[in-house]
Amino acid sequence: MLRRPFRLRPPGVETAPAGFHARPVEHSRLNRRGLAAGTPAPDFELPDLQGKLWSLRDFSGKRVLLVFAAPDCVPCDELAPDLVDLHDRKRADLEIVMIVRGDLEENLAKASAHGFRFPVLVQKGWQVSKRYARFATPVAYVIDGQGLLATDIAAGPPAIRRLIAAAVPR
Repeated sequence: MLRRPFRLRPPGVETAPAGFHARPVEHSRLNRRGLAAGTPAPDFELPDLQGKLWSLRDFSGKRVLLVFAAPDCVPCDELAPDLVDLHDRKRADLEIVMIVRGDLEENLAKASAHGFRFPVLVQKGWQVSKRYARFATPVAYVIDGQGLLATDIAAGPPAIRRLIAAAVPR
């Protein structure tokens, strides 16, 4: 029986497909820190959980709380009641839009369990997250009515709660 020698990979290096070189995350040229306030919000076109296509342009003229989440994200579950509460008391000029990744059935179950009544849009992999320069959940931005990021990225429930409190005072 032939045995391959055991080799540890350096931190941040994943197994690369044949013919490709894996690069440590710290050597990546992708922005992973999020986009700065004042940056035009990247547009997207994604289906919701029922298959209807939505675009950021659909919310033109309104502020948008854009939240990135995942069905297996425990901090996202922790944040969910705050989003439902915000939706219930929101002002007319603020829309909540959640972009999720992962299995459709898992996302349907999660949205139903939390009582989400705002658009939950499904991205493939990290396709939209990449354009917003963050590969983690939960993260959020506020986008103004002209389509510019009104805030820097908020990462994690405490930062997103502060963003919500600033966007919609009680």
